[in-house]
Amino acid sequence: MKVAYAFALVALLAFAAPVANARSLKQDSSSITDADILNFALNLECLEAQFYSCAVYGQPLSAELTANGPAPIGCQSANFTNDDIYSIAMDVANNEIAHVNYLRTALGNYSVQCPLVNIGSAFSDAANAVLNTTLSPSFSPYVNDLYFLHGAFIFEDVGVTAYKGALTSFQSKDIMLAAAG
Repeated sequence: MKVAYAFALVALLAFAAPVANARSLKQDSSSITDADILNFALNLECLEAQFYSCAVYGQPLSAELTANGPAPIGCQSANFTNDDIYSIAMDVANNEIAHVNYLRTALGNYSVQCPLVNIGSAFSDAANAVLNTTLSPSFSPYVNDLYFLHGAFIFEDVGVTAYKGALTSFQSKDIMLAAAG
């Protein structure tokens, strides 16, 4: 279990590393607002939506949807050979894109740009860090159906873990319940 949490943390850090700025992190959690937490959720949804959009459609999210945020590093189409997996991936891509749109609309002027994320080499970088090795060949979720499913599992696990951790920080119970689903 500890390995799974360690991998999830390292994966999240690897994907978001290009935009990390330790000086901007808040020290006092009481100053974190519901909008801050929803923007954290928006960043997670941007990460997921970028991954699925690239894998399924071969292109990143539109500038409008990212609020003119940068294109992700490593965007590419997945090599889907199974029509059922492709169909499910397309459904998930559309769902994640809808999440970004929903949060951006809900936050209005308080929404942030989608961050720069690495959805290419970050998979191997995270695995290498967790295993203290260099995978050879490196892992890419775009190679085949099975590898895509592994990459998708990592994203979903990271997202669920992050949401679960953030739920108790909401000031508004109504927002907390809506975020919990």
